[in-house]
Amino acid sequence: MQLYTIHGSFHGKFLPLVFVLLSHKDEQSYAAMLAKIRELCPGMEPGIILTDFEKGALNVYKQYFPTSQQKCCFFHLLLLLKGDMN
Repeated sequence: MQLYTIHGSFHGKFLPLVFVLLSHKDEQSYAAMLAKIRELCPGMEPGIILTDFEKGALNVYKQYFPTSQQKCCFFHLLLLLKGDMN
C-alpha cells in the first residue's frame, strides 16, 4: 500500500489537497487515480507537476496533463543519489 498525496497552491500557500491509498506503484493505479480526480474536478489543468522520479507516475501525468510542465523533486533526487552512493 502507498499513501499518495497531491498538494496544490491555494491563496499563496501549498496545502495537501488529495490523499489516495494505492495498492500498487504502477501506471494502471496512477491512471485510475487521475481518472477519478478528472471526474471530480473537470477542467483541472495544473501549470506545473512536481513528482519524484517514479517512471509510472511521470508517464501517466504526461498522458493526463500534456500541457503541464513536469518537474522532478530535488529532495528526491538527493535521496536517489545518496542511495546509489551507499
